[in-house]
Amino acid sequence: QLRGRRSCILDLVAREEIRGEWEQLANRTDASFAVIECVCHDLDTHRSRIIGRQRQIPGWYELDWEHVERGRQYYQPLADPKVVIDAGQTLTDNLHHARQHLAEQSRRLA
Repeated sequence: QLRGRRSCILDLVAREEIRGEWEQLANRTDASFAVIECVCHDLDTHRSRIIGRQRQIPGWYELDWEHVERGRQYYQPLADPKVVIDAGQTLTDNLHHARQHLAEQSRRLA
């Protein structure tokens, strides 16, 4: 994607050590790099969005709440610069914060 000058989004639970590698890759390909950390602080909302959801990704397991709970115990937030958006907030608010962060990152790199 990057070699073809196309945008790329990684949607995953990231760890700090790999974050640095992705940033270096972006730098090598003259791509911009920004981190948007998505959380859900309201456990009831988070649980309700996981239970019963069917991702139906071929070859992948279905995510259950127990798996998410285990992951939450070991999760370590990524370092800055980043923006954190909360899935419990409105889409409008989250889009505003994400767009603002992306604009700030673009100005920082210019």
